[in-house]
Amino acid sequence: MDSLIQTIAPLVEQYGVLGVFFLSLIEEIVAPVPSSLALMAAGFFLIPQGENFAAIALPAFLKVILPASAGLTLGSLFVYSVAFLGGKSAIVRWGKIFGLTWGKLEQAEARFTRGGADEVIIFVLRAVPITPNFLISAVCGIVRYPVKRFIIITFFGGVARAILMGFLGWSVGGAYAQYAAQFSSLSNFIVMALGIFAVVLVIFALLKRKFR
Repeated sequence: MDSLIQTIAPLVEQYGVLGVFFLSLIEEIVAPVPSSLALMAAGFFLIPQGENFAAIALPAFLKVILPASAGLTLGSLFVYSVAFLGGKSAIVRWGKIFGLTWGKLEQAEARFTRGGADEVIIFVLRAVPITPNFLISAVCGIVRYPVKRFIIITFFGGVARAILMGFLGWSVGGAYAQYAAQFSSLSNFIVMALGIFAVVLVIFALLKRKFR
C-alpha cells in the first residue's frame, strides 16, 4: 500500500483530471489500483480545502466525480466486452464441470434482465467502495446484460462511488491514505473469499464427477 500511495498520489497531484481518469481506467483493466485510494487522493489534492460545500461542489464534480466515473465506465466496458465475447465459449467448454450449460445461462439471463431489481443491485454494487468492479463487469458480460443499461448504471454507480470517496478524502485531509488502506483491505478480503469459494466449487464438482 505504501508503494501504491507513493505512485498514485503524485499522479493525481501532478496530472489532476487526467490522472484521475487514467487511474480509474486502469483500475478496471490491468492494474491493482484500489479505487478508494485514487478517489480519496483526488478528493484531498483536487478539491479546495477550507471551503464550504457550495464552493467546492462544482470543482469536485469537474475534477473528481466526472473523470473518475468516465474512466470507470470505459474500463468496465472493456472488461464487459471481453467477457461478452469469450464467455460463451468458456461456458460451453468448461461449464459442464459445474453442471452449467449455455442454455441454463440464457435462462438466468432472461430472469436477470426482466425487472428493475437487477438495475438496483448493479448500481449499489458499483457505489459500494469495497466491491471489486472487475467482477461486476465480467459477470454482466458473461450473462450478456444489455449494454446500454450496463453503461448507464455503471456511470451513475461510479458517480455515487466518486462522491462518497472523493468527499471523504477531502474531509479527512492528509489522513486519506490510512482510510483508503482500510477500504482496500476489505476489498482484497472479498476477492480472496470469492477466490476460495471458487476453488471449493471446482474441487466439489470434480469429486462429484469422479464418484458419480
